[in-house]
Amino acid sequence: MKTTARLNLGFVTTLVLFAIASLVTLHAMGEMARSDQAVATAERSKHAADRVAALVREQYIHQAHTIIEGNRSHLDHYNDIAERTRVASDDLIAVTRTAEQRAIAEEVASLVRTNHTDFLATTLPAVDRGDNEEVLRLHLEMERVVGRATTLIGELNEQLEAESAAARRDAIRAQARART
Repeated sequence: MKTTARLNLGFVTTLVLFAIASLVTLHAMGEMARSDQAVATAERSKHAADRVAALVREQYIHQAHTIIEGNRSHLDHYNDIAERTRVASDDLIAVTRTAEQRAIAEEVASLVRTNHTDFLATTLPAVDRGDNEEVLRLHLEMERVVGRATTLIGELNEQLEAESAAARRDAIRAQARART
């Protein structure tokens, strides 16, 4: 084989190997981008869930203050928080990715609505009447609803954290393949 042919063969071989390495690297970069997107999505969902949990607790605090003070002095603050909690719980439904996550988010939203509706329809009138025994019973029910909502949000966050961790592992594997 002539020297020119051997040089050409070597050059073509180098180009083919370079092209293969470039394709592998581009594929790995695409996998890393998809993994990063999955991590970001799970983190946004976790943030939305944490926001609902905080707002549910804040809503409950205003309900409890109304009960403790025995008057409507906290209702302005309460109504603002109740609306923000409702919107945040609806937003949580929108950012869920699986049917199981959606079911949990929908149950949380239902609990938020029930808590608000029951507070206005039954607890507040009992506070106005000074019916302390009924208020105490209703307060315990509110605590149960808030506890259930925060428990569900904890379960949802565990699922989202598992998704995020799996996506991070995928990104690390893709980086390792690209380095190799």
